[in-house]
Amino acid sequence: MLLVYLLPSIAWAAFILLLYSVPGDDIPSFDWMNLFSADKMAHVFVFLMMVLILQVALKRQPSSRWAANHAWQLALGFGLVYGGVLELFQGVYSTGRFSDPIDFAANSLGSVLGIATFTLIYGRELAFGK
Repeated sequence: MLLVYLLPSIAWAAFILLLYSVPGDDIPSFDWMNLFSADKMAHVFVFLMMVLILQVALKRQPSSRWAANHAWQLALGFGLVYGGVLELFQGVYSTGRFSDPIDFAANSLGSVLGIATFTLIYGRELAFGK
């Protein structure tokens, strides 16, 4: 039953993995010094959406009260770990790609903004309350 609620989050995480797997030669280059480039904003957006979708799923699923009560910690933790693992994956396994700590920072920012967005939409009590 929990899997049904997590399917959108799993699908979004798979979409992010697909984006990370695109060879580097197929991606337009951006100046890494520009922290507000389209590339960095894309990192922020996809991780914001993933953490938001995951937090909604964990709050709505009826199978685990513990997961519902700790949804923001689980969603944020997953976003941070997944963002780090994908950056390492890019550096080790992707053709023409490299690990970038600024991309990891953008992934992390997006994860935190996902929690903030959930809080803005659903309220502080639902976001952080039991």
